[in-house]
Amino acid sequence: MRFVLNAAGNVAGILVFYASKVLAWIVNSGLQFQKITPDTEKRLRIVFPGMQFDKIRIVFNAWLPAHIFNKTIEGMTFRNRIYIAHGHVRHNHASLMLLIHELVHIRQILDMGEAVFACKYGAQFLRNGGYGAGMPLEKEANEFVNRVKSGGNQLV
Repeated sequence: MRFVLNAAGNVAGILVFYASKVLAWIVNSGLQFQKITPDTEKRLRIVFPGMQFDKIRIVFNAWLPAHIFNKTIEGMTFRNRIYIAHGHVRHNHASLMLLIHELVHIRQILDMGEAVFACKYGAQFLRNGGYGAGMPLEKEANEFVNRVKSGGNQLV
């Protein structure tokens, strides 16, 4: 049974990931991709040394395909593109933590490749019955954010 769930998750992951990627691009095409500001990049380098921030683009106030399943999702990442459901991330601590969470997903995608990430994410989504902290990829991002939070106030 576990094999069937993994296989189904892999196939569903690929299909849903790339359909979501295209849907996010189409629905948010009227919004402008923005670079991470130099000030925010300087702060983020503390926790992401060596990351190529110049290749990352963000769309703020975006509609997220994940909202079909869960309206509380605040961000989605596809390769080096981040879609955020609300305004600029540099204005408050919680929003900066959301950006850090999404940057962990970018690092995951860069480490394993977009197709493998999509397969794993899909399998985890099915095994866990939807989005949640029980998904290992989400758990990794959440734990990273928690380590940053407990490391002091050096980012703010």
